[in-house]
Amino acid sequence: MTKKTKPSIKLGFTSGVSIISAVFIFALLLKNSFLTSIAVRDALKICATMLIPSLFPLTVASEIMTSSGAIEKLTRKFANPISKILGVSPKATIPYFLGLFGGYTSSCKSAVFLYQNGKISKNDCESIIALSNMPSMAFLTGFIGLGIFSSANIGWILWTITILSTLILGLINKFIFKKETNLYRINSNSQESNKGFSKIFVDAIGHSAYAMLIICACVVFFSVLIAVLKQYFIKIPLFEDAKNILFGMLEITQGINTCANIPNLLARATACAFLTGWSGLCVHFQVIALCENADISFKKYFIFKGLQGLICTLLAWIVFSFKL
Repeated sequence: MTKKTKPSIKLGFTSGVSIISAVFIFALLLKNSFLTSIAVRDALKICATMLIPSLFPLTVASEIMTSSGAIEKLTRKFANPISKILGVSPKATIPYFLGLFGGYTSSCKSAVFLYQNGKISKNDCESIIALSNMPSMAFLTGFIGLGIFSSANIGWILWTITILSTLILGLINKFIFKKETNLYRINSNSQESNKGFSKIFVDAIGHSAYAMLIICACVVFFSVLIAVLKQYFIKIPLFEDAKNILFGMLEITQGINTCANIPNLLARATACAFLTGWSGLCVHFQVIALCENADISFKKYFIFKGLQGLICTLLAWIVFSFKL
């Protein structure tokens, strides 16, 4: 007679870390419930007055541009040379061009749309999501340039630095992470069809509304987490600038805001450049959430975002050493 053995539950390293992190965050927020409620209110105000007004129209427009094929026709002349630099297929440059102007979510949603409709390969999708992940032109010139430096020109310089960093990463992608880019994922349920403009428009509204919900939820959570952690970090003997950058690595908007307190202009510019290159964990979670239905890896994404933060810092230090 054989003995019955009880089924054992084995937790992997990732599962263990996730459980510990969840319990720690839950306890931390529960202990600081009053501060949490204030942070939620302030974060929702930011979402309502800054993020949704600036991002929602651009997200809708980018979705329409992608699904209608308009962006592909407008950028056709530039697709081949850019694709050679970035190490992706010409069609995969569509999200890159959207990212230059529309920012984070517009490029990410476009890449997933192209991949799920069999227009680009899995490798191209993973590469272009990392390479096109950048703040919008309006964010860099308006929020950072005018808001932090009282100079739109500095915002334009940071935008140029961001673009240069993506091109450098593209060359790294081409020569180090080189894979076949002509092996397309064929989706039998492809949604590509001759849809009328009304259908394209309604779908764009719905998909963009969902994207805004994800973005605002991430911003609210990370704003609360930062507000709670700040009271503990006050007691830690770190340089104030280091604390600002550390919190900015969690959520870029608050990080950039706190960088406004850095008195030295060169240090302030390089700090802002680093944060725009890295983008923040809040943005990374938004990207992952928007790609939940696409079976892609984010290993390359996190490698490239870390490199981009360092490249942007170096370029900013070189440029602003002469400019400021």
